[in-house]
Amino acid sequence: MRQPPDPKNPSVSFSDALNLTVGDDPVDLVTGDLDGDGRTDITTVNRLSNSVSVLLNRTTTTGEATFAPAVTLPTGGEPQSIVLGDFDQDTATGEPADLDLALTARATTEPDAPRVIKVLRNDRANGVLALAPADDIAVPGAPKLIVADEFDPVAGADIVSLSLGGALTFKGGAPVATASLLPSQSKPKCALGDLNCDGTVDANDLAVVLAAWGTNDPQADIDRSGTVDASDLAFILANWGSGGAT
Repeated sequence: MRQPPDPKNPSVSFSDALNLTVGDDPVDLVTGDLDGDGRTDITTVNRLSNSVSVLLNRTTTTGEATFAPAVTLPTGGEPQSIVLGDFDQDTATGEPADLDLALTARATTEPDAPRVIKVLRNDRANGVLALAPADDIAVPGAPKLIVADEFDPVAGADIVSLSLGGALTFKGGAPVATASLLPSQSKPKCALGDLNCDGTVDANDLAVVLAAWGTNDPQADIDRSGTVDASDLAFILANWGSGGAT
């Protein structure tokens, strides 16, 4: 629901709700500009479908919010809490913050899998959102809730997780009191088309696209159309032998 601006009438009022379709049983959401176009996008974490859904903001007219259909990506089982932050510190100078996703979930969809923090790095390029497969981070206990903030401004975005049993864990930044410290480490940013980050678009990247053909695998769906198809294959072939697009 949007609150229409009316400086002459400061009373609270909202327009009709805009209903958006995401995964099953969304339990948390976060907002932020993921593709760097200056518009606020929405991401939900969906407990029953073990997924996150990203709704990219496509608003072009003032007062008429519009969003692209949700891109839904798999997580481990029972995802619960989600935050945004530039956790790999790869924002280019003068560019909008390159926001990554972090969430709590089980390592897999197996009911007895351990709970972890999953970080999906945002490797966007040329305004195209590209979320890398999740990196799992083990923390003490069973992390349920997380928040992100810059507790040490020099070190960039940190994560604090709250686990069952009351365990409090810091990720990134400098050691704080007796909290467990998991130092964050930046990873190389892959160029578009270089799906395995080896520096060259080659047969290994082609194999990734062909293996994921017809699915919505985020690693192989280069153009983020929601389906791995001929356009992704064409991108690989057009950049064959190069380092990929930046």
